Amino acid sequence: MEKITGSKPTSTDIILEATAPPARDSHYPNLNILKFLLATLVTWSHCYPLTNHDEPLARLTRHINGGSLGVWGFFFISGFLVTQSYRRRPNCFLFIINRILRIWPALIAALLVSILLGWLTSHTEWVTFKRGAVDYFVTNIKLIAGVAYSLPGAFPESPFPSVNGSLWTLPWEIRMYVIVAILGISGVLAKREPLNLSLMILTAGAITLPHISSIAAIFDNITVPWMLVSFLLGVATYANLHDTQPNSGISEQPFDAPKRLGKWTQKVSKLDLFALGLVTMGVGAMICGFSKTFWLLILCGFVLLTGFSRLIPPVKWKHDLSYGIYIYSFPVQQYLINETGLRAPWKIFLLTMPIVLLLAYLSWRFVEKPFLSLKSRPPKGGSIICPSNNQHLKPSQI
Repeated sequence: MEKITGSKPTSTDIILEATAPPARDSHYPNLNILKFLLATLVTWSHCYPLTNHDEPLARLTRHINGGSLGVWGFFFISGFLVTQSYRRRPNCFLFIINRILRIWPALIAALLVSILLGWLTSHTEWVTFKRGAVDYFVTNIKLIAGVAYSLPGAFPESPFPSVNGSLWTLPWEIRMYVIVAILGISGVLAKREPLNLSLMILTAGAITLPHISSIAAIFDNITVPWMLVSFLLGVATYANLHDTQPNSGISEQPFDAPKRLGKWTQKVSKLDLFALGLVTMGVGAMICGFSKTFWLLILCGFVLLTGFSRLIPPVKWKHDLSYGIYIYSFPVQQYLINETGLRAPWKIFLLTMPIVLLLAYLSWRFVEKPFLSLKSRPPKGGSIICPSNNQHLKPSQI
């Protein structure tokens, strides 16, 4: 299905998608473990402000902390993957449904767990707490309108009065999905030159608008512009490296190097060279004194080389626990800080991770994975027929 459309998919659309050959870069074996490490980095970073300590990386660099690096990495990966998703299934309705299935089911479960942990630590009357819990749940389900951070009386002994501070990035993630959908509906996402021009304009806006006093309040955190730039850079990376041939993977597009450079160049792809270019520009940014630009470009180059490149041997990691770690770690940390009285960041981190890993696994196994499987499920009947060979196709084959 090559055309760009914003209409609801027809049965013909679904059959065409089912019969198209699968692209070889649809699965990146090292991506799950990379996202796991990024989510763990965010969890580790949060342990310090939650216990009233300075985060080591922030103290060392004076410009960046581990939480920001983890979030920037997530946004870069997200920009890459959602662009891939829309261009392979260029239908706005399908795109919206897939994004809902990815974000909201696990979010609902995490909100309920957060409310439970808050209630266990609160000394507020049940009627008052219930009213606050309903407001907390409804506000955070909307996402696009903002995030609620407090529950009545929750975590009274914690130095940092927030139930789940990690949720603040999700509305911005949703807004970036909207931008991708608009680019897709308009047809810009499928055309490299107009897309690059649009991305440059959006990047300039993300960097400039926070400095305009009349609208600066929209950007509720100083790291927001860098998150947006990370996402847009992910979009640009996929759009510019993706081959026009539907069965050609990004990480498999070879670099046409002279033979005298040796056989090792046969393993180098355009993606690897692009990542090297990002790292090189990052070094240049550091030399020129742009420290945050340095960290952003170095991080994105690292993500490409470790998560998407074929140069790194594949690591078998079936479960994507990153989203669960991200949305569960903050309330678990708050509960442990409140109940144990510990103020040593490394102790809180060591206590948090086993609990969060269990919650993240349960979330992936019983919430995220079942809902994500609905992305490729055919309409009623359980299978569809490929008209070319009269073969029944199972949901997993679509």
